[in-house]
Amino acid sequence: MRRKTLILAANIITSGRQDQVCQPVLPGKDKTMEKKSFLSEAVKSFRTTGAVASSSQHLIRKMLAPIDFEEATLLVELGTGDGCVTRALLQRMGADARLIAFEINPIFWKKTNEITDSRLSLHLESATAMSQYIEPGSVDAIVSSLPIAILPKSVKTDILENARAVLRQGGIYIQFQYSFADLKFIRSYFPQTSLQLEVRNFPPAVVYFGRKVYNKSQ
Repeated sequence: MRRKTLILAANIITSGRQDQVCQPVLPGKDKTMEKKSFLSEAVKSFRTTGAVASSSQHLIRKMLAPIDFEEATLLVELGTGDGCVTRALLQRMGADARLIAFEINPIFWKKTNEITDSRLSLHLESATAMSQYIEPGSVDAIVSSLPIAILPKSVKTDILENARAVLRQGGIYIQFQYSFADLKFIRSYFPQTSLQLEVRNFPPAVVYFGRKVYNKSQ
């Protein structure tokens, strides 16, 4: 099993496969059981999860750093995994802010749904459905842990088009990956996209920050 896990991790680094899969800090045996449970589900649903290694707190902090939580009123998360980024967002959000989250995996949706916070609206839906729940131009920031590097082009095109539509002018799209493969693709929707590398994560991760700027077509 360990050998298979290492092979999968190596494939993630080279192919850009990932999803937000960090684990909450739990004591002793419970922590071990949580990791085993997550690993089992991640391997079974690798095409949509895209990873078997946990995201670090270093990566989470880097992803959320550009968000102005004092001013943000509506945030969106794509791909909640087991909910660790969800919790980090809620910890930083204001009392009147809202978080709308989408998770397509029923096991991870159930795990994230254990979070009891009235500011969270969690949908067992594909991220392609976000415009059905969100008004155009209303979102301050989108945080995505989707494995877009391995998604069909038609699917990730739909996701990025929806993301651009629901973001307000000046809003930010944040996406982490394990490769630089989608930089050109993301810049086709968010021309002002920068990236940062987080080497303290395993595997090392790349975070894309795409800012929505004024355009008559948007």
